[in-house]
Amino acid sequence: MTADAELPVDMNAFKSQQHRWAKGGVQTAIKLLPRIFRDQRLPFRVKLEAFFHLFGNISYLLLLLLSSSYRSRWRSSGGTSAGKTA
Repeated sequence: MTADAELPVDMNAFKSQQHRWAKGGVQTAIKLLPRIFRDQRLPFRVKLEAFFHLFGNISYLLLLLLSSSYRSRWRSSGGTSAGKTA
């Protein structure tokens, strides 16, 4: 079985494609989310779903921030576990 698809030719093209898709989601979110959040007829769960759908790539940024804050806490504790004291 084969599935024809138009895949990027190399890794740089793949990265460019992913960047375009992420940028498009953010641009759409900036344009539409204010209107979505102001609409009183929409339930909160719909607004929340729209936020997470349009900002789906924000999880990578949050993971980076979380890991860097953990690393800085680890370094400031002298390399020991954050919760343990010797």
